[in-house]
Amino acid sequence: SDLAAVITRAQAVLERLQKSEQSGTLTRLADDLPLFTAAPAPQATKGPSELEQALEDINPDEMTPKDALEALYALKKLSGNG
Repeated sequence: SDLAAVITRAQAVLERLQKSEQSGTLTRLADDLPLFTAAPAPQATKGPSELEQALEDINPDEMTPKDALEALYALKKLSGNG
């Protein structure tokens, strides 16, 4: 929603401002980070992602240690970090 985007953007601006120590830097940073610049909208998805579905399908209580390790590698690959 638009309100969530504004809140997210305000929090990002506040965090950057709080990390800055010099007032001149604060002014430049405030100019560089306009509060109402739209944050990128989250991707609208229909249903669970492939990664979410894979997580949903895992039943840890029925897995051997080898199965669990293989599942972790598969999830890592689905997340794009594998």
